[in-house]
Amino acid sequence: MTVTVVREEHWPGILAAEHTAYLDVAPETEEVLKSKWRATPDTCLVNVDKAGRVEAYVLAHAWHEEKPPALFQPLPPVAANADTLYLHDLAVHAAARGKGLGDLLAGELLRRAKILGFRRITLVAVQGSTGFWQRQGFAEDTRVAVSRSYGDDAVFMQQQL
Repeated sequence: MTVTVVREEHWPGILAAEHTAYLDVAPETEEVLKSKWRATPDTCLVNVDKAGRVEAYVLAHAWHEEKPPALFQPLPPVAANADTLYLHDLAVHAAARGKGLGDLLAGELLRRAKILGFRRITLVAVQGSTGFWQRQGFAEDTRVAVSRSYGDDAVFMQQQL
């Protein structure tokens, strides 16, 4: 297993993984996902197999507001002094599940976030993934309302670094 930063050639595999992972929330377009990548490329990662195929990815970007960014829209400009990393998406391709790739990518992202000086990471847990994120050290924060576009069971979570 190899974790590396996202490169242009990874996008077909990222989109394939996205389409197998999201059943309750509509997938976002390539344009929208790439806007997150371009904002903070050092915190957008993929795991590739020996043949170079994307098995899993995580997209996270600097963010300056408490409220999560809207789904289905390109990322608006982010303040240069943002100290929050918003974990937009972590997905494992259906064919690669059961290998611990979610844990691997989450751990690498946390390591990088600390090195880069972020003070916290926020996310919206969807499709019943709250337990996974709790095991990664995130806690639910009920003070922040989540847009209905994230689905009925969406939960805002954060972790202080």
